[in-house]
Amino acid sequence: VDAAARARLERFEAMLAQKPQYDCPVHHFFADGIYVREIHIPQGVALVGYIHMQECVTIVSRGCIVIGDGAQPRMFTAPYTLAVSAGTKKAGWALRDTVWTDCYANPDNERRIDVLEARLTAATHEEFLQRLEHKP
Repeated sequence: VDAAARARLERFEAMLAQKPQYDCPVHHFFADGIYVREIHIPQGVALVGYIHMQECVTIVSRGCIVIGDGAQPRMFTAPYTLAVSAGTKKAGWALRDTVWTDCYANPDNERRIDVLEARLTAATHEEFLQRLEHKP
C-alpha cells in the first residue's frame, strides 16, 4: 500500500479513536504449530487492526464485512478465505454480524496471548519496517 493510502487509514483510525469503543469478543485456539485468533464483530461496528508481522490465512466464516487498507475497499461475505501478506493493516465495517479468523504459524507453540500479540503485530508502519530490518 502506498503512503497516501496508509495516511488515509491512519486518519480513519484516529477518527474512530474519538468514538465510543466496543471490545469485540476474541477467542484463541491452538494446535501443534498453529495459533488461531477468532474475533466476533457485531453488525455496525467499525474497527482497525494492527499491522501483521507475518502472513496468515484469514477466514470469514459468518457475516459480511467491508475491509479496506486505505486503498479500494472490498466486501467479504462468508464463507470466504484469503491469504493476508505481512505488513498488512486493515479497517473494517461489519454489514452483518461477522466472524473473522486469522490463522498464524506458531512453531514454538507459544500460548501466552500477550507474547503472541507482540510477536505477530506492529502498531505502526515504522515499527514494522524496523522489526523486519532486525529479524535474525
